[in-house]
Amino acid sequence: MATIQFMPDRLNAEPVVFRGFTTPELGLTALFSTLAGIVISLPFLFFPGS
Repeated sequence: MATIQFMPDRLNAEPVVFRGFTTPELGLTALFSTLAGIVISLPFLFFPGS
């Protein structure tokens, strides 16, 4: 049985999943965005609600 003599590079590359992000990049972006949102909202915790 014949086998393929070459392996295209794109078969080994991680696929693009969302707006150019790979899966790990998308996860890191979501993590850092969540952390930044928490840090930015902490000062507003001390304002009393009405």
